[in-house]
Amino acid sequence: MDISPPQVWDLDSSLPFPCHLDHYVSNSFRPSFQPFLDYQRFFRIVYAPTFLQSFASDRRHMKNSNGNWIAPPPAHDPIVADDDGSLYNLDEYIRMNAVDAVTQLQDDTISAVFTHKYGVLVSESQLEDFFSLLSLAFQDRANEVYKNIEDQKSTRGRNQDALLATCLYISCRQEDKPRTVKEICSVANGATKKEIGRAKEYIVKQLDSEKGQSVEMGTIHAGDFMRFCSNLGMTSQVVKAAQEAMHKSEEFDIRRSPVSIATIVIYIITQLSDEKKLLRGLNILQFIQMGFSSGGLIPFTHTDTAWLLPD
Repeated sequence: MDISPPQVWDLDSSLPFPCHLDHYVSNSFRPSFQPFLDYQRFFRIVYAPTFLQSFASDRRHMKNSNGNWIAPPPAHDPIVADDDGSLYNLDEYIRMNAVDAVTQLQDDTISAVFTHKYGVLVSESQLEDFFSLLSLAFQDRANEVYKNIEDQKSTRGRNQDALLATCLYISCRQEDKPRTVKEICSVANGATKKEIGRAKEYIVKQLDSEKGQSVEMGTIHAGDFMRFCSNLGMTSQVVKAAQEAMHKSEEFDIRRSPVSIATIVIYIITQLSDEKKLLRGLNILQFIQMGFSSGGLIPFTHTDTAWLLPD
């Protein structure tokens, strides 16, 4: 089972969007061009949800030694870290010393990206290898699932694209990095949501009944989909309110799918904020494109959502 090479989505680049990582590195960073031989390039890789939780800036870096603004600050509020209330840690992210860089890429390097607040520091020569290793973590897991069902010789005549896409879906859940079926469809070779759903039922049934293996896919939480907040351009204050509501939702027996809960939380919190026009302007179709279900907005009653409202 082959997974396409890592791709880069850079809004500030004139390169293709998205762009394959190797092409992006060679044309953006240009490793062969070294104007200052006494310096080395390093890259800090941070897991996006962790960064959104931990990053803080009160904009002190935008002031001169006299405390005056070098340039007018942004109109939105300064960013306060959600995890510990820090007011400023920008320097921790941009400070890069060779002694802090990983010397050898290993499995624990991948783990560190998802667990360390400031991620990991890699050299320029390690950048492409790192993301290839990251892809392999999911690819190996997906290959393992596929091999188990392929050994039974019962996959003949079945939609191979759907089977492969489903193996990737299962591997993401097993690695505790769940993706919606619609996200998987966007990178699958033509497999539809319905076909992946059927393939999932088939794989689970085959491994359970034929090989006596229980397919553990981990638990999906509504909080897993909070990463979509950044796609909506929500301010840190509104994102924090949505996160608090999401945590509070876990205290209740809400019989809705995690993605539906995430949808309604983001929708209602946005409507209660000054950003209600933002969501209307985006159109609910963009929720669907990002993996949410529009149906999640319909069945909820006031009783379902009372826990969201301020005291």
